[in-house]
Amino acid sequence: MAIEIERKFLVKDNPFHLAKKSLRIRQGYIVNDQNQVIRGREKGGDYFLTVKGNNIGISRLEYDFPIKSNER
Repeated sequence: MAIEIERKFLVKDNPFHLAKKSLRIRQGYIVNDQNQVIRGREKGGDYFLTVKGNNIGISRLEYDFPIKSNER
């Protein structure tokens, strides 16, 4: 379990030239409302199910569960 604090920033220039490596991320939302978020994500060939609870101020609890893939 982790505590998420989401912050957003306005970036003037694209900083992608500074990256040493990158991962492909695909994700979809099962539930996405004001009370909770349930998301499935593929990140670099690994799979995760994430459950996020209600906001408490600027933070909220986040549970991240790894999922085994049958493709391997």
